[in-house]
Amino acid sequence: MYRNALAQAPNNPEILADQGYSFYLQSRYAEAEESLKRALEPDSELPRARNNLAMVLARREKFDDSFAEFRRAGSDITDAHVNLAYVMMWKGDLQEAQEEFDLALDIDETCVEAKQGLERMRSLARRIDGPRQASNPRQASNTAPPKHPAVNEPVSPTVEESIANVVHYTSQWPRRAAY
Repeated sequence: MYRNALAQAPNNPEILADQGYSFYLQSRYAEAEESLKRALEPDSELPRARNNLAMVLARREKFDDSFAEFRRAGSDITDAHVNLAYVMMWKGDLQEAQEEFDLALDIDETCVEAKQGLERMRSLARRIDGPRQASNPRQASNTAPPKHPAVNEPVSPTVEESIANVVHYTSQWPRRAAY
């Protein structure tokens, strides 16, 4: 369908952005990056294309470029760190996600999104580490100690619920960006 649409309007940024996001959802990150960059050529102010490009770049471990794209999409510095943290959390890089949440809280200690993200990440880490630790109670957790211990850590009932929370948050990206 995208090929047909692009045959009719080869440089339509909306179609290219949608195609790029479709590639992203299929884990076809190189194609997603190419399509999203093409979407930004004629209309460099398409925030959702920038935001989706930021997610793709993070998945491709181009973190500095990803952070810059979140900023270009309209996120302030704190929210760009939170967005990057959620992508890292989705990838399973909990240590890197925590570092990004911590950076956001270092900038703005009242950042609700960063506090909630840390809670979700720690809950997910406990769910993942729980079975391992139950089989070997002396084994140390592979997650870093909390840098911001004042954050409450409610336990989610399931790993699936924690992941659903991440998906819910990422569906609202970019945070505080104007469309």
